[in-house]
Amino acid sequence: MRLTVKSAALASFAAVSSAGGYFLVTGKYGAGGILFIAGVYFFFLCFPLSIRMQQDKGSGKALFRDADSDYLVVVDPEKIAADAALNDFSGNDWSYAWCNTLMQETGWFAVCRAKEVSRCIPKRRAIIVTKSAAGTMPGGTEQELSDFVSSGGVLVLEDPDNSWRGLTGLTLGDGKVSPTRVSYVDGDIAAKPYDEIIMGLPLNTDMRTVSCVEGDTRVVMKMDDIPAVCLREYGKGGVVTVNFNYGLELVSLQQGIPSTSDYAVKGKIGQPQDMISFEKMIDNSVPYADILERIIAGAVNKLSPIPSWWYFPAEYKGVNLVTHDCEMMGDDLIDTALTEDRMGVKSTFFIIWNSPVGLETLSRIGRLGTDIELHWDRAYLRRLGVNVLGFMKKAPGNIKQWFYRLGDRCRAVPAASEVGLSEQKGSLRDKCGTDISLNRLHGLRWGRHYTEPFGIMERAGITADSSFGPNDNAKGYLFGTALPFHPIDVNGYPFEILELPFQTLEARRGADIGFIRKLFEESGDLYNQAIVTNYHPDRSFKGSDIERQWKETFEEAARNGHWTTTMKEYIGFFSGRSSSPICSGLKGGKIDIQAESRVPGMCLRFPADILEEGSGIFLDGAEVKPVFARDLGIRTVLVGIPEGRHRVELTIKAR
Repeated sequence: MRLTVKSAALASFAAVSSAGGYFLVTGKYGAGGILFIAGVYFFFLCFPLSIRMQQDKGSGKALFRDADSDYLVVVDPEKIAADAALNDFSGNDWSYAWCNTLMQETGWFAVCRAKEVSRCIPKRRAIIVTKSAAGTMPGGTEQELSDFVSSGGVLVLEDPDNSWRGLTGLTLGDGKVSPTRVSYVDGDIAAKPYDEIIMGLPLNTDMRTVSCVEGDTRVVMKMDDIPAVCLREYGKGGVVTVNFNYGLELVSLQQGIPSTSDYAVKGKIGQPQDMISFEKMIDNSVPYADILERIIAGAVNKLSPIPSWWYFPAEYKGVNLVTHDCEMMGDDLIDTALTEDRMGVKSTFFIIWNSPVGLETLSRIGRLGTDIELHWDRAYLRRLGVNVLGFMKKAPGNIKQWFYRLGDRCRAVPAASEVGLSEQKGSLRDKCGTDISLNRLHGLRWGRHYTEPFGIMERAGITADSSFGPNDNAKGYLFGTALPFHPIDVNGYPFEILELPFQTLEARRGADIGFIRKLFEESGDLYNQAIVTNYHPDRSFKGSDIERQWKETFEEAARNGHWTTTMKEYIGFFSGRSSSPICSGLKGGKIDIQAESRVPGMCLRFPADILEEGSGIFLDGAEVKPVFARDLGIRTVLVGIPEGRHRVELTIKAR
């Protein structure tokens, strides 16, 4: 039998209170009262009455972006809000998930209201009419979109009805079904082995049955043998029909699924992995969400090649982000930073605001190029009293680490108040003298609500979080992605904060160096991901297996062409990529691209098979030599773009 602090407190309380009760029954009121009061007092010393202050919490906001861009997302915010008011996860309208797809896959896009689509059509090359907007646009819009496609544009329709049959070439049934598996993917959209890998995609969506597919409509993906994604050439352009609830499917992967209709998270404490309802995702080495997004992007490019930004700085196949949850470690943290400095690498330290690490040590760590960020302790309660063991904070070495928590608990007053995120963030900022903008939750204590922590973090000025990941009993791509995304609130609108999941926590659940090697090899050869690993410095003891694995992680990253950097630097690159304008025109077999790179290392990408044999690629009038990569197995051209505004021209094959 394991004796916990709580069970010991309860046992002590029961023993002392029983003794007090005995004295009361036998008439010894003084002794009984004293013992009873002592028992109550001792219990609340261990489990104080907490005074929790209401933390400021933001919420998702409707996103609109009036930008010159090839891609336009059309949403109806009123319909999204109306569906969200029903408080039903599966019935919510998750149309804003398309913005995450475009942010990850293309980098730059525009967003408009359904009632304003006519004004926003000009200069676009691809328009996505989301589920929220498919039936709510003004009269005459369908004809305008038909003209847009006829003149060379690509129209993407999410979960349309039969009023769009003239464009889609599909006759849909009245009812909806819940598919159980992906049963087919066209190898021309996702080459081997992706066509087989995506068949393992866990599904949480609905779709219409299809009674008729016209002869010129090409089915490129099926679910339960029902057409799920179709292409149809139409005039000079084409139509991509996504015949399922794409937004619901993507959110179910990237954010998980709450346990109840009121968006509660299962689990006594509530951790991110408690939101995962697909059992196979708990031990998963496949970024299913990213593959699904790339299939949709690939379908668009089959109808009309549209340039986009590559995921990483030009020469890299992926990113290696080593992170350290530093817990209550003190000045010994410098050993980890110095070791990485000697190796010529750098990482990110997530530090608890009141940890005993000294100011000089934090300063030294920062000077080495280590990224210092917050390890938000949601469970911390400040005792309202005198810390009778406070001297332990001044004790040397291991004694301080062992007794720090004990000293923090043994205070004279059995009540406590909450220390909010803003105070923790400000305290760490003052200690290290640098801006704190990123976070990971201490103990991954998410809480009992699906999106609440995002609102608190965003209101406190946190711009990116990395708490979606495994604890003791999981590993891999739990949320199907290893690229940043904007979480979507229960009101259907996106937060501004970015979430970047991590994949491993030391070697738990068998996430040993073999698994790490697999992640980097497959990222380099197949998936192109940002691999985030987590090593506790206090467990990376010299000569231990964890120490060897931590060091070999950097070696595997370099061997497989991954950029090793800090989380802040990568988030800076990704945000710069997302704010770098790109738009193009297609005329007379030539693509004319206007691009503005706002961070170093950016490069354009487009399918290699579109290039006219013998023709060159010209950057600002000078011919350049492209680099070739692969995306879903399709040969891809990469063209480096220096910072600033530039023009790229190329000739493509006749369709």
